[in-house]
Amino acid sequence: MTALLTLSLVLLAPAPGPAALKWKLEKGTTFYAKNSVLLKQTVTVMGNDVEQEQDQVSYSKFKVLSADEKGYTIEQTMEKSEVKGNLPGAADAAKKMSGIVLTYTLNEKFEVKKVKGIDDMFDKLAGDNPAARKMIASMLSEDLFAVGIAEFFRTAPDKPVRVKDTWKRDFKYPLGGGLGSLKMDAEYKFAKSADGGDTVTWSAKTKYEVGEGGGDLPFTFTGGELTAEEFTGEYIFDSKLGRMKSNSSQAKIKGTLTLSVQGKEIEMSLKQNIKTTCTFSDKSMADD
Repeated sequence: MTALLTLSLVLLAPAPGPAALKWKLEKGTTFYAKNSVLLKQTVTVMGNDVEQEQDQVSYSKFKVLSADEKGYTIEQTMEKSEVKGNLPGAADAAKKMSGIVLTYTLNEKFEVKKVKGIDDMFDKLAGDNPAARKMIASMLSEDLFAVGIAEFFRTAPDKPVRVKDTWKRDFKYPLGGGLGSLKMDAEYKFAKSADGGDTVTWSAKTKYEVGEGGGDLPFTFTGGELTAEEFTGEYIFDSKLGRMKSNSSQAKIKGTLTLSVQGKEIEMSLKQNIKTTCTFSDKSMADD
């Protein structure tokens, strides 16, 4: 009898209503994020394998400087960044990120229209070395930061969604360093709704687009093919609070690339495993 009563209550319980899954940002709103990226890759050039690994954890403070029907202005202050691994220069560069401020201008759909502070960041990372500054500017770009911040905020369609609803979105994921980009064909699913938050899962098919050039890098990528064997993730959104609680992703990318170095063509193969995790909080997590 108890089992039948429980089953009846479950069947009669109302289904969860539609959720907006949209950030609620007001002027003066402040929140914090901890972002972890674990990269493992193998680069093979002329038959030689180079194993590289990087474990980076960064902490940021976000403050909404303005918010209206036209969009938002959001300031990101890098509180702290730590790197472990064997990628040359990564640990020193991470230490210099502390205190850097970037300001993003987003429209009402959370698409990034402008990023301020990039030049100041290059100056701090390069110090008094003009050659290093040119190299850093070629490795990084405004698009890298714009896509990263947009993925924080573009969490759902422009309308409320129900559990089991799906939607699609296409965008370019820049790879940096003159590599080019991955054209992402992503599909999202509102997987479940619970007291702990609303869970959305996603997966993406990718197509590689070679870069237009290496800028001030000593090489240029001229061709190749990169494919993602896996590119998936999920995020948990607090609809009542109007803010992301956490998101995570994992990608397995492999392929071959052609580099031009001083007029000579060189073939290179690449295998990457990337795992990211980001958590959000009302208070700083930099000293936890």
